Amino acid sequence: MNKFRSYFSYRNLFILVILIGAVLRLIWPGDMEYKEDEDYMYQRLLNVGSTEPWPWLGISSGVFIRNPGLSVWVFLALGKLVHATDPIRLLQAVQLLNVGALFFLIYVIHRMIKKTEREPWFWAAALAAVNPFAILYHRKIWAQSVLPFFTLLFFTAWWRRDRPRGAFFYGLIGACLGQIHMTGFFFAAGFAAWALLFDRKRVRWGAWVLGSTLGALPLIPWLVHVFTANTGQPLVFGLQEATQLKFWVFWMTDPLGLHLGNPLGILNGNYWLDQLRDFFRYPLVFGVSTYGVAVLHGVCLTLCFPLLGPGFVALWKKRRQWPSVFVGRESESAFTQNAALWGYGLLITLAGVMVHRFYLIITFPLEFLWLARMALSNPKASRARIWLGVFVFVQLLLSLSMMGYLHVNGGSMHGDYGRSYQSQVETGYYNFGVKRP
Repeated sequence: MNKFRSYFSYRNLFILVILIGAVLRLIWPGDMEYKEDEDYMYQRLLNVGSTEPWPWLGISSGVFIRNPGLSVWVFLALGKLVHATDPIRLLQAVQLLNVGALFFLIYVIHRMIKKTEREPWFWAAALAAVNPFAILYHRKIWAQSVLPFFTLLFFTAWWRRDRPRGAFFYGLIGACLGQIHMTGFFFAAGFAAWALLFDRKRVRWGAWVLGSTLGALPLIPWLVHVFTANTGQPLVFGLQEATQLKFWVFWMTDPLGLHLGNPLGILNGNYWLDQLRDFFRYPLVFGVSTYGVAVLHGVCLTLCFPLLGPGFVALWKKRRQWPSVFVGRESESAFTQNAALWGYGLLITLAGVMVHRFYLIITFPLEFLWLARMALSNPKASRARIWLGVFVFVQLLLSLSMMGYLHVNGGSMHGDYGRSYQSQVETGYYNFGVKRP
């Protein structure tokens, strides 16, 4: 009876957190970040089929070449589905897609994950639902922002890679991920390399090759562009980027939700405390700073020790088994997590490209799974659940603070976020170019 009550209470907690995460993704769409990339996607929706031909290429990427056409096609499809006639309506389609990703994740956990492995996945879903970075990136008209739903489709096929149909769609969807955003190429290649090195007998490689080939057909115009374009810029940034190990820094800090300095305060300075100074002083009570957000950051930092400490202790105790732990042989969840953590991470790092924090959006929800699995390494499972529950609540408060800050201030003039779309419309001051009619 006690076990039933415990399960029932935790199930209700997870459902409530997912619903709250859905609301945070849907409210105040006018507060969205809106700059050149977002406007580019919206203008294509307005013009393709009327004044512009079908786009075989997308916007220029951070490595100085244009993205494949699928990066635009997905927004054309979303815009048509919701009959978008303004940027807010297009954003709402992205928001709904990411709300769908949250509920799709719950479905995937129930259908694909073994019962013995489900608990950390449920915690990962709860953490992803209220994490400020996840919410921030799930509310953008941006190619990276539509990835979570398609990543989950990729995972459903990946877990069935021992069957012809599963392997076919694993290859097909993997080829499409890279056409939505460049990180998808590294992500899919990292998973393929991980399977080839450590699980090659399980994969139906013939079906995977067929799916990958079919998925790559729309890439032909993009490949012509890559080999003929003269960007005047290098395609890689070299050894300096590779040695900074940014991928793993972001992997460990993203689930903690601590580094909002870039979107909310990069203009205040380079040190992250300086960057977040204005945000830290919120909420304001009758105009007086309470520094509640600063306290929340302090609590998050403090919770790092009981959440991550047991995991690192457990890893040290298994030091004689590190090769097996590195591969993730203890479970399918560990193997999938490490295919992203090491397969994708090593590949994109060794390529020497400049790794940005948003390059990890495609790993949804594996960053949060890693944190949950580290916390649940605690021999006292009940204590681990308490710490995770407290952390979910603190992350929720931090996300609510972020949303309130952006809403009250019309965006963030102190950071890269800039004026929100609604503020730009109301004031006539745009983050880009000229005012659109």
